[in-house]
Amino acid sequence: MHNLNRRSRDFVDKIEFATSTMKNIQLDPDVQREVLTYLSKIHNKLDQRKDLDSLMFNLSPSLKKLVTRKLFLNVFQEHPVFSGMSEVYDYILDNIEAKQFVPD
Repeated sequence: MHNLNRRSRDFVDKIEFATSTMKNIQLDPDVQREVLTYLSKIHNKLDQRKDLDSLMFNLSPSLKKLVTRKLFLNVFQEHPVFSGMSEVYDYILDNIEAKQFVPD
């Protein structure tokens, strides 16, 4: 719960900083709204990425591989291109790394 409160407080601080900075540089209101919308949209993605990075950092290589396989297995099993090609997606899953990026 403490971690959730800290994240919420950090997000509010970022929004307040962005709002204040944009007003100080007299950014157009339309651009301000676009910036705030973007910050709101990526907030959860950034938290998820940090959580995943933290989890993976603390795992052994074998557990990292297991978690990564579980994250991506359904994508390969459900995609028609890989139908009947379990050896292909097994190879990919054994060599893939879980990474998340912020949208542009």
